[in-house]
Amino acid sequence: DENGRPVRDPKSTTFTGAIEDSATFGWRIYEEALRRGLLQAKRVIVLGDGAEWIKNLAQLHFPNALRIVDFYHAKEHVAGLCKALFSQPKLIAEYRERWWEWLEQGNIEAIMEDARRYLPKDLKENKDARREINYLDKNKEHMRYEQFRQQDLFIGSGVIEATCKNLVGKRLNRISHTRNSTLVQLTAYSVLTSTTTATAFSTVRVREILTSMTRRQAREHFSPPFRANRGRVVRNAG
Repeated sequence: DENGRPVRDPKSTTFTGAIEDSATFGWRIYEEALRRGLLQAKRVIVLGDGAEWIKNLAQLHFPNALRIVDFYHAKEHVAGLCKALFSQPKLIAEYRERWWEWLEQGNIEAIMEDARRYLPKDLKENKDARREINYLDKNKEHMRYEQFRQQDLFIGSGVIEATCKNLVGKRLNRISHTRNSTLVQLTAYSVLTSTTTATAFSTVRVREILTSMTRRQAREHFSPPFRANRGRVVRNAG
């Protein structure tokens, strides 16, 4: 675009999702990746929010992929760090803007070094701030956003977030069959692919409170007619 950032081709995006455990979901992603040309791709990128289950799936199914932590999830963690360290709104806003700028540059070490100056000496105190710093430290190599942008790579999963909110959420809200409230975890992902450049996968897990749907009805409504079985995908008999 006019800012030199990559532009997604809408026709290159596909979605899939089901109510299932993460292991099964991993095989679902892998099957779709194969269908979309995984074996012909010169480069593979996994774009997610830094959750442990996403990292595990990426290492299992796409061991040679470049992993990128979604930039906007990273910003939320930096904002959370500011709130954990400071009580005054002015200081929270000041450090948030400063550290967001460093985050965009991919300078995670500078954020951690600056933040640690405000930690109490007692390791048992301010666990929230320590947890956010640990998140940054654990994922720092996957947050080199300036480098990623120089390579024309996507750093945000906005397309999948919007789809979960507008498409999946609205579909769920239209269904009404029972009085029981059910917490359903939906998984979805977006594939952006070009066999001559790179293949990227964006994963996100969205939780929706359903006031009108049993878990069994949700599974029957959303699950496609295939399932993972010992590393391969087979058709359901029914």
